[in-house]
Amino acid sequence: MYLIGHFRDKKISILKNIMYILSLQNPKLKSSLKMNLKSSFLVTFFSLFFFSSEVFSHDGDLHDVGGNVQGASLNIISYKTAIDENKNNIFGLHFLIQSGWKTYWRFAGDAGYGVEVDWSRSENVQSLEIAWPAPSRYFSYDLETIGYENEVVLPFYVSSKDDQTDLIIDLDVDYLVCKDVCIPKSETINFTLPVGRPQMTKDSNLIDQYLSKVPRSEEFTNIQVSSVKFYDDESKRLVIKAISDEAFIDPDVFLEFSSDFNSGPPKVSLENKYLSEYEFNLDESFNDITSHLPLVVTLVDGRRALEKRINFVETIPSYPEETNIITILLFSLLGGLILNLMPCVFPVLSLKAIGLLQLGSSGKTIRKNFFNTAIGIWFSFFILAILVAALRSFGYMVGWGFQFQHPSFLVSMSAVLLIFCCNFWGLFQFSMPSFLQKINTNIFSFKNRNYQNSFSYNFFSGSLLTLLATPCTAPFVGTATGFALTTGIKEIFLVFLVLGFGFSLPYLALSSFPKAVYFLPKPGRWINTVKIFLGLLLFVTVVWLLSILSSQVSAKDIIVTSSLLFCIFLFFLAKRFDYFFDSLKKYSSAIFVLTILAIFSYGITIVPEKIKDKDILWKPFNENEIIDLVNAGNVVLVNVTADWCITCKVNKNLVLDRGSVFELLFSNKIIGQKADWTLPSLTITEYLSKFQRSGIPFNVIYGPRSPNGIVLPEILTQNSILSAVDKASN
Repeated sequence: MYLIGHFRDKKISILKNIMYILSLQNPKLKSSLKMNLKSSFLVTFFSLFFFSSEVFSHDGDLHDVGGNVQGASLNIISYKTAIDENKNNIFGLHFLIQSGWKTYWRFAGDAGYGVEVDWSRSENVQSLEIAWPAPSRYFSYDLETIGYENEVVLPFYVSSKDDQTDLIIDLDVDYLVCKDVCIPKSETINFTLPVGRPQMTKDSNLIDQYLSKVPRSEEFTNIQVSSVKFYDDESKRLVIKAISDEAFIDPDVFLEFSSDFNSGPPKVSLENKYLSEYEFNLDESFNDITSHLPLVVTLVDGRRALEKRINFVETIPSYPEETNIITILLFSLLGGLILNLMPCVFPVLSLKAIGLLQLGSSGKTIRKNFFNTAIGIWFSFFILAILVAALRSFGYMVGWGFQFQHPSFLVSMSAVLLIFCCNFWGLFQFSMPSFLQKINTNIFSFKNRNYQNSFSYNFFSGSLLTLLATPCTAPFVGTATGFALTTGIKEIFLVFLVLGFGFSLPYLALSSFPKAVYFLPKPGRWINTVKIFLGLLLFVTVVWLLSILSSQVSAKDIIVTSSLLFCIFLFFLAKRFDYFFDSLKKYSSAIFVLTILAIFSYGITIVPEKIKDKDILWKPFNENEIIDLVNAGNVVLVNVTADWCITCKVNKNLVLDRGSVFELLFSNKIIGQKADWTLPSLTITEYLSKFQRSGIPFNVIYGPRSPNGIVLPEILTQNSILSAVDKASN
């Protein structure tokens, strides 16, 4: 009865392989329905004959290639002579395949099927798992199949229930071997591993040889899948990028979609020895790639192989060229202009405010100063665009404000702002180095030696404004940068340069109408009080940067960094009040330079630590869990935030931690998930790019009526959240 039932279970496989056999005999089958009936009947008859002889005449004995065996023989081999005390035993299905024949991988390609194992009759077996060695591609008449030839061992791990009882392996193995015809085989093999003192068998080296060919995860290889993108346009392209610590030799990628779609071989491009790209042309069924996920990517390069499960693929929508790019550039212009009103920029605006209040400059000088500030802004946005484009081309995913995820940047900015703070408090005065004076005089025609009228000072203040503006995401900025970072290099430069133009508009306006400055109060003693207050704002900014750093690094690193910054303050204090020993005065400049080098060098060496989320109302972000929660009828609020995002802090303190929203979170009527982006996270970056966003704050409401999510505005209100909750819930 078992054999008859087994024969029925294989009917679908028979029909599938009959079609494959016919295509081998007649390559025009794929383009024409006309076929010689006689040859079709003969091929079908012989296929069924071979199949039935295997199923009904098989005696369960082990075979060598030769004799009456056609295609391949199968044997079971063991790694050790006795059961392992750790209950983890290794065996191998050893296939000897005749020349010209092949058998199949777990995903066979356009035709065939992989090895199937039934171990239900085995005794003392807790679990059995096959480890699949990296396969090869084969082509026949426009059909692609994936598998093995000549010889292969499929290692499999058996976990035993009891290490004091014999392990009895009883397997039914179904597999397919093909040449000009395909023969389905079904074999029953037995093996008993006794209790005893385990030693290596003569087959252990052979099993090791094929275990070394089994693909491993990223953490155990020097290969990393850096991005997976699907271009939802006419081409329906899937593009995978991978980076490696070692040079690529001859890489290839195999895809396994949940829908069993065969993608065929990729177009492989080596951008350099350590960066590879794999392009697959899919078909019209990929209008919604999520229906084909999860995706398993197997990358093979010589003796090394990587396997990675992909649950999310970044989709690049097909934007209508003219309409959308104009809209996005308009968003960029408005977003850049609004950035001037964000709290990140206020402390650095004090640099310009002091210059305006303290100097009775002429209209011509004021015009040049503001224009030079605008040049500094444009240049900084241009450098940001180059940096982002370079990182994207090397396969890294970055977003708006990504530099605040790196301790070295936070330490450097803290030192720079503390120096300006000491200047505002009157501990020292800037004096321009002679080489900068020559540049200002000879190149930029500034003969006034006052540093606040110099090109370099105004250019630097524009650059500093840009750097400190990036942790804030003003309205329209997220949409614009998200579009740029999910399209191409050209769009990145266009969006960033227009953002810079919008950000510099107030300075260009003052440069065009310098007389507007004369409405400000005239200089006087009151300016010193304003300088102390504005210096205090800079000091608060330094404390804020250190608070961001404290969530990324250890307590020791914070203490060392704070101590070095305090040394900078003590240096200027000693310099101002002449506390230096006479013998050290002539070395004061060298002491200052060494202190600055020490703090910058230490910042580079700091290694970030994993952030610990202490907010009990918010669960850690888990995109897979969102689906289950929504299916169960829950409403989920995803809050993508970071310690360096000031707007995120404002949203939290004024909206999320107050009123009706807080009550809904506290009572679990809304389930909150917090995605902390303080440190770089590929998972969060991929999640943002799914919504064509690259900056934060970013908040989404999910619910039974909105399973794909409702995106909330950057600046939250109680009404905006409650309205979205009402739309998403039942």
